Amino acid sequence: KRNKLTRREPNKGFSFYSKGGECMREYYLTIPGFENYEVSNLGNVRNKRTGRILIQMLNKEGGYYRVNIGGGHQYVHRLVAMAFFDEDITGKDVNHIDGDHWNNHLSNLEIVTRKENIRHAYKAGLKAVRVVTCKYCKYRFNCSIRPAYDYEDWFCADGEI
Repeated sequence: KRNKLTRREPNKGFSFYSKGGECMREYYLTIPGFENYEVSNLGNVRNKRTGRILIQMLNKEGGYYRVNIGGGHQYVHRLVAMAFFDEDITGKDVNHIDGDHWNNHLSNLEIVTRKENIRHAYKAGLKAVRVVTCKYCKYRFNCSIRPAYDYEDWFCADGEI
């Protein structure tokens, strides 16, 4: 047996998926700005007229899934957030909570600021920590900094700067 997401039973507005014996219900909502397409809470995108689920491609740069709708490529995690979250995501990041870019389930996504997204990446070990010498330390301690331009997030071994 494979522990893979398999389609079990299509229905009008939803379908059931099974993953490792756990049954999940899939809901589709219309994507704002792309009225001919729907996205599900599990990260599938389909054409409303044909009912066909679109093929997702992996982008080369960051390893995120995207689909070709509206004359261009759209990231699936952003489409899920646009459809299911009430707040506007313009200018904000959509964070994958578990750090897996391939997991576009609604339960794995949250809307955050760029600062929060970068902080999460460092805390989760998704980005390598830059090591610098802190000029405020008595000795040459290594300091973990988040982004280099965000001075209020610098920390050193002697305490917060």
